[in-house]
Amino acid sequence: MRRRLLFLLMAGMPMTIAAARAADPEPFIAGATKSCIECDLAGRALAERDLQRARLDRANLAMADLSGASLFRATLARASLKGASSPRPISI
Repeated sequence: MRRRLLFLLMAGMPMTIAAARAADPEPFIAGATKSCIECDLAGRALAERDLQRARLDRANLAMADLSGASLFRATLARASLKGASSPRPISI
């Protein structure tokens, strides 16, 4: 019984650690940092932003407004861009 409880506790740890690793998007939005790995930027207004060389790996950019944003040399590995709007071409 004790082993089973220990196993169940350890099985839930990766989810807790993954949630703790997600970056806080506020410093990125304020322009204080160029890194926002695994952060939630869903629905944010990022229009006309200079996102050059930004690290947005695994970030949630669903429904974000990226119109006119510059993503030159930005990393977007496994980022979610579902429904992200861009009326003008995004410069990459």
